[in-house]
Amino acid sequence: MDYNRLEKSAVLAGRPGVFVRPEEFPISNVIMAPDRYSYEGNWLFCSFDHPELLAARVGFGRGKLDWRDYGLDEAPMTESALFCRVEVVTTRGIYAYLSSSSTAGGNVRLVPDRFEVQFEADGNQLISLSGWPNMHWRFRNPEGSMSIDLSAELEGMLVWPDLLLPRNTFGMCLGTSRVKGIVHIEGGDFSVKGSGIFDHPRIQVQENKVPPFGWYLYSPVQFADGTQLACYYSQDVVGERDSIYSAALLTLAKSKARWLGDCEVVNLKRDPDGLPVVWEALLSGEGTQVSLRVKIWQLPFLQGWGDVDPARAQGKYVAYPLLMEVGGEAEFRGQTVRLEQGRGIAEFLVRKGLQPKFP
Repeated sequence: MDYNRLEKSAVLAGRPGVFVRPEEFPISNVIMAPDRYSYEGNWLFCSFDHPELLAARVGFGRGKLDWRDYGLDEAPMTESALFCRVEVVTTRGIYAYLSSSSTAGGNVRLVPDRFEVQFEADGNQLISLSGWPNMHWRFRNPEGSMSIDLSAELEGMLVWPDLLLPRNTFGMCLGTSRVKGIVHIEGGDFSVKGSGIFDHPRIQVQENKVPPFGWYLYSPVQFADGTQLACYYSQDVVGERDSIYSAALLTLAKSKARWLGDCEVVNLKRDPDGLPVVWEALLSGEGTQVSLRVKIWQLPFLQGWGDVDPARAQGKYVAYPLLMEVGGEAEFRGQTVRLEQGRGIAEFLVRKGLQPKFP
């Protein structure tokens, strides 16, 4: 497909990089439409202002995509595939629920004209999402040992530029929110509040004349003063950065959102399992410059449910939840703003079998 990714998306309505109030954002961009798109998902990345519960990632994806773009063997694609993951990050370590099925997507109940999704597993309601722009996210594992009940009040939404892969066109919209609610972990109830980054990925399986995918790094962060940042960085297999997809959204406290159309990752170091431990991000756009220093907390995997295998090494746990500690500064209008005590869950993915040279 030949089009300007800065001007439009192949699967979403609206010009990429324009942050608007959720009431002005086309709700068609977030309502799942399996008759029109190959794959869709809903994800909420939370950072909590809590001394023990630090962060959470909640979400699922439904539908088909061509996994060969990620270096996996060709496998049958099905519109009824479903992948769910819920992770809670505490000061002690990580609790997680994972499930994947080639048929469970048939149990998803959708309402065609509003944001409302529910699905069951083994006779139990696993996830329920409803409401727009004030969303309600609920999850409960079949054992009842882990549950989440969160409200997420959206503050704004935008369309991200598409990521083009040889066999998939990956579109996404993203929004910032304030979150609060209750998290239940193995007998304890915790009242939490903080911020959330909501994203709705949408994929169309189709051919694109582009180099194969290499790796990407997604880092949504909340800072102590309420500033939020979400940035993506991606390279292909020959080490070329995707200069359009590699970008960031910055919402400074008590200030308007800024689209930073240029994102560079440098000085990325990894541990023996292949996971990042430190890196720097350099961002710019709309008269704003941002520099960040990121360090990963080395947290153990404590307990898992569903398809989780606690015996697997972190490096083999796909998109292991990486808790970030972030600091830096932003410069705009001739002023420098310190960004302190940043926290969030980073997502890191490398094409299977690829040994890239990291910046």
